[in-house]
This record gives sequence, C-alpha cells and structure tokens, in this order.
Amino acid sequence: QGREQVFASDDERMHAIEKKRAELDSLQLDIETLVFDNNIKLSVLPPAPNGDITMGTSKAMVAKMMQITAQNGIGGYGNSPAFCLATLFTPTGRAATGTVPQRMITKYTITFVVGNMLTGDVYATYDMDVEGAGATFEESTYNAVNSIKNCNEIQQMLKTASERILSWYNSNPQGFKSIVEEYVANQDYATAYALLATVPTQATACFDYASKRQGQVLEELKN
Repeated sequence: QGREQVFASDDERMHAIEKKRAELDSLQLDIETLVFDNNIKLSVLPPAPNGDITMGTSKAMVAKMMQITAQNGIGGYGNSPAFCLATLFTPTGRAATGTVPQRMITKYTITFVVGNMLTGDVYATYDMDVEGAGATFEESTYNAVNSIKNCNEIQQMLKTASERILSWYNSNPQGFKSIVEEYVANQDYATAYALLATVPTQATACFDYASKRQGQVLEELKN
C-alpha cells in the first residue's frame, strides 16, 4: 500500500514474512503459467525429421513447444504467419553403453528461437542441454525431447521476444500495412487475414488498421 511496516522485534518481522509466504503459496502462483499481457501470438514450427530425429520426435517437440507457449497464451500451431517459435538441434554426444542390455545415449543442445518470418529477424534465443537414453538412438532422441521442462529461462526469453515483437509493430505500422496489402494484391487472402487477426491490441496504429481492414479481407477470402 506504499507504506513501510515497522515491527517491534525480529521475531515479529519473521512471523509476518512467513505469513505472507503462506498467503502466496495458497494462491499457487507459478511463473510458468503467468499469461503475458501483450497478446502476442507465435506459430510453433516443428523441427524437420532428420537422422535420429524421427517424425514422432518432431511431433513430440511441437507438443512441448505448444505446451510452453500455451501456458502464456502466446502460441498455437500455424497461429501467426509472421512470428514463430522454432528449434535447432545440435548434437553434442552419441554413445552406446557397455551394459546388458545395451543402451544408446544421445545428447543435444536445443536452441529455442523466436523470429519474424516476414523479415528474418531473430528476437530472442535460449539454449537448453538435454540427454536421453533408449534401445536405439532414435528412441533416445525421443526421450531427450520428452525430458524438456518449462523453466524461468524459457519464460524470460519468450517475454523478451514478445516485448520486441510489440516494438516491431509499433515502429513499423506502414511496413506492416504494405505487407498485408501485398498479400491482398496477390489474392493470398488467407495470409492477409491471419496477419490482421493476430495484431496485438497494444500495437495501436497496426491494430486500428487491422480492425478496419479485417472484415473486408474476410469477405474476399469467403468469395
């Protein structure tokens, strides 16, 4: 309330601190589930199946990314044609154990990247080291992906990226309009409409334009 509380003793102060902690715990607050308030939307892009990364592993990675972004209300599959969350797998270890039965071990550094698919700009990245074990290298890679946990570092990366994306909207209203109108001119109404529908409300100039243009483009799309 803007007032500094004065305690008669250290014991009274510690009692007040413990009481406040108990109150917060009762609310079950979790930084991993706090929804960002800028309405940024990201599309989740699957990693391309390659080598030990099977189609099943690619789908598991998408599920992990959607879970992480959905907890903050910023993600979806094919949600935005402009901004995306993608991953890059860098192998850092690959070995077979000498045990019976033999187990295969794979290690990766997975780089999470938030970028602009229209301009190629990268807004934030985060590197995570993962390790998996399985009967095959493909299975161990799948298990490595399933070991990924949401964490404060990923949330901070997404928060930073969201703020930079909002800044991009606010500093490029004419550029955004030109991009949309180019898709309209090429009769790609689906992409134009998706761009208009995912503008955050805090991007005032772009949002005003999108609000006025969205219905018109939707009619073209229906036709």
